[in-house]
Amino acid sequence: MGETELLISQKKVSGRFAYEIKVRRVPLSSVYPDGYKINCALWLVEEERNVLILDSHAPFSAHLHPDPENDHERRISIKLTDPVEIVDFFACLVSKILMSDDYENVIREVEREINKN
Repeated sequence: MGETELLISQKKVSGRFAYEIKVRRVPLSSVYPDGYKINCALWLVEEERNVLILDSHAPFSAHLHPDPENDHERRISIKLTDPVEIVDFFACLVSKILMSDDYENVIREVEREINKN
């Protein structure tokens, strides 16, 4: 892949959830046309089960996997290209989930909102 630079690396446990955010600057390529590799994941700690993934790569650009354990091929496109905005979007979504008793409903609401725009 060539030279990469780790720009953001965060991992945190909060209650029953944990999340990780990684952003790397990578050489421009057909897979990473914006020059960034973004991987964000939220999972249930006790179950060791991903509940939400956000990543960015061709041909999809930034997108969510709202149910990665059961349907990893399902993607929701996010119309953001700036890595800081993408990470902020994920962090906001994680905050909403952490404040809710029903994370699945939060994810469905976000999906409806994205699809509406």
